[in-house]
Amino acid sequence: MTPTGWLVWLVITLPQAPAEEPLVTEAETSAAPEGWKVTDFMPHQPPPLPRGEPIGQPECVRQIDLGDFGAWVARYGDLDGDGEADVLFVQTKGQQITCLTALNLRGEQLWQVGTPHAERFKISSDAAVQIYDQDGDGQNEVLYVDGLTLRLLDGRTGRVEREGEVAANDCLLIANFSGGERPQDLVVKDRYKHLWVYDADFRLRWEAATNTGHYPLNLDFDGDGRDELLCGYTLFDDDGTVLWEHPELPVHNDAVDADDMDGDGVPEIAIACSRDSVLLTAQGEILWRQPHRHSQHAVIGAFVPDRPGKQVVFVDRGQGGVVFCYTKEGTELWHTRPQGWLTIVSTVEGWTGEECSYLLLFRRSVGPPVLVNGRGEQVAEFPFPPAQKENGWDQQYYVQHFDAFGDAREEIFVHNERALWVYTNAAPEPDLPVPTRREPEVRLYNATFYIGRP
Repeated sequence: MTPTGWLVWLVITLPQAPAEEPLVTEAETSAAPEGWKVTDFMPHQPPPLPRGEPIGQPECVRQIDLGDFGAWVARYGDLDGDGEADVLFVQTKGQQITCLTALNLRGEQLWQVGTPHAERFKISSDAAVQIYDQDGDGQNEVLYVDGLTLRLLDGRTGRVEREGEVAANDCLLIANFSGGERPQDLVVKDRYKHLWVYDADFRLRWEAATNTGHYPLNLDFDGDGRDELLCGYTLFDDDGTVLWEHPELPVHNDAVDADDMDGDGVPEIAIACSRDSVLLTAQGEILWRQPHRHSQHAVIGAFVPDRPGKQVVFVDRGQGGVVFCYTKEGTELWHTRPQGWLTIVSTVEGWTGEECSYLLLFRRSVGPPVLVNGRGEQVAEFPFPPAQKENGWDQQYYVQHFDAFGDAREEIFVHNERALWVYTNAAPEPDLPVPTRREPEVRLYNATFYIGRP
């Protein structure tokens, strides 16, 4: 559905984040009232970002109103095997998954597991659920943890195909520790102290106690065909052997990304450390450390086309959501004004089809999702009408991005508990190669609340 105008935004000043979890606002914990309505699109107050030359032509091509199954957690992937993306909305009570609802992007319900409840849309942490072809048959399944039972559901019907017991349900990560042709091993963890690794048959491979942080990162750092696992401040080999660790780093790992920033074939590792922002080598050497108040997100990308290599971006929640961009050497290139302390950042590499990365800022209190270029300038905007509530505007919304329609460019998916909006680039498709960094599906089948890896 294409909007006919723009959206009115009420600028809200949010309080500085407290030092410890839970990091939730009144808006996050309040239940949506009865009789909500989606407002018309109208002009909104401009966000506090400089404007750059517009990139592409954002156009809202789908709007799907959600019933009592709407949720802040959504997963994307082809569930029914028709070659098109579908979406799974995940309701929870705490971190316990209570209802799964699968839809196609026409808004048609494919299946539902559990009973929907209009007030179970809220969660400010991960939920242990992913969409992935776990058994390698060419058809995606849904993997999720119900209590301490790991279930594999048929993507087309929601029927249970297999299940086994696991030790925790804080999150779910899919990796390749076995050296097979594709990732089939599974990682679960508790909130902050312990992790467990299971094989493709849900059998325990190894476990470890560590300061886990929020969401691990798996990558084959040494090129042996098997992933290593960075969990918290510890890098584990595929068999659980500790390769290096940094117990002196503060609080816990809020988000992490890894990529080759200087073209030497070896990735650097960026970690948002709940306070400081840190860049390390793959061998665990700290290259530099910026003393931020509460570093919450970290992403790497080729954001500045006229500079060699790639840059790293951190969001400092402690300063109200200030976004910082650095070179590999630790030189600050720019930073934004506060975007709201709940702001999340992700790397978009396929919006235009060019070999260039943009920053997608969302969950901002100052406006809708925007794309930002390598100079810190806003170059595209994705407005949507939030749910209107008796006490003001609900600013909680979440974003995912991937090529849903096969034109080699990414779509931007914006949703809250009430509706899903899909934006595409309506500018003529360029005759350019598809950008490559990692398979984009990794970000989809290892989806997380704690955005780091793009």
